[in-house]
Amino acid sequence: GDLKKIVLNNVSMSKASIYLFRDVIFIMERKEKGKLSVRAEFPLNAVIVWDLDSAGNADSDKRNSFSLVSTSLSDADKAICFAHSADEKSNWIDNINQCIGAIGF
Repeated sequence: GDLKKIVLNNVSMSKASIYLFRDVIFIMERKEKGKLSVRAEFPLNAVIVWDLDSAGNADSDKRNSFSLVSTSLSDADKAICFAHSADEKSNWIDNINQCIGAIGF
């Protein structure tokens, strides 16, 4: 779904979306004519999710944000995802963690 903003490896993307599947997260960027381009792939068996605003009182540069950090040695991507609201952020974190749990570590 569409988020407010995604910062991928220190590059800010305002026209980006995140797609959660049962075993992978894709970060996509909207190009011209509505086409989507894959900017990053986070396999759920090699990702850590961090709530960057767990108390709900972070500075504006971290408000309603969470990060995805790849633990893969071959692909060390990091994304900071900014949701439109605290509820949206919580839903994303919960859904991602549910999918990670379903993989069966």
